[in-house]
Amino acid sequence: ILVLTMLYAGYMLGRSIYFKREGAKSFTFGFLIIFIALTNDMLYANQIIFTGYFAPLGLFLFIFSQAFLLSIRSSNAYHQVEELTENLERKVHVRTNELLHSKHSAEEARQKSEKLLATIQKDLLVARNIQRAILPLNFSHPNLNVYAKYLPISEVGGDIYHIEEIRPNYVRVFIADATGHGMQAALITMCILADYQHIKDAQLSPSEMLFQINNNFCNQYGFLATY
Repeated sequence: ILVLTMLYAGYMLGRSIYFKREGAKSFTFGFLIIFIALTNDMLYANQIIFTGYFAPLGLFLFIFSQAFLLSIRSSNAYHQVEELTENLERKVHVRTNELLHSKHSAEEARQKSEKLLATIQKDLLVARNIQRAILPLNFSHPNLNVYAKYLPISEVGGDIYHIEEIRPNYVRVFIADATGHGMQAALITMCILADYQHIKDAQLSPSEMLFQINNNFCNQYGFLATY
C-alpha cells in the first residue's frame, strides 16, 4: 500500500512539474529522498539488502526541502507585496496629478465662463439702454397724453412701439411684436422699426403701410424665418 501511494504521489508530482507549478521541483526532490529512504528501509527490514535504516535521515531532508520551499514562497510573496505597493503608489501619484490638472482645468473653465457671462451681460445692458432710448416713454398732445412703461421678461424684449403725430390732430400708434423673447426677438423688432422709420412720413393708409413693411422685411430679412 505504501509503495502504491508513493507511486501515485510521484505521478502527481510529475504532472505538477510538467505544468510548471510553483515549488513542484523542490517538493519532488524532497519526496524522492524520503521515497528512496523508505524503499531502502523496507528492503532492509525484509533482509533483502543490508544497508541500514535511513528513514529518519530521509524525513529530515524532506522537511528541510519543505522549509526551503516555504522560504522561496515567502520571498516571492514579499516581492509581490513590494511590487503591488509600488504600483499602488504610482497609481495614486498619477491619479493625484490627474485630479489636480482636472481641478485647474475646471477652475480655468469657470473663470472663462464667468468672463463670458460678464461680457454677455454687459452687451445686454448696452442693448437694453439702446432699446429704451428708442422707445418713447411719454407723448404729449393738447387732446391726448400717453404714458408708457416697458417691462420685458429679459433685458431686452421683442415688443416695440412708436407714437407720432403725423398731421394736425392725427396721431399714429405703431406696435410690433416678434415671436419669442430676448436678443433675437429684439433684433427682429428693431429691423421692423427701421423699415417703419423709412416710410412713416409717406401718406399711406395703415393697410398700405403694413403691406409695404411686410414686403420690405421679407425681402431683406427673409432668412430669419429659417431660425
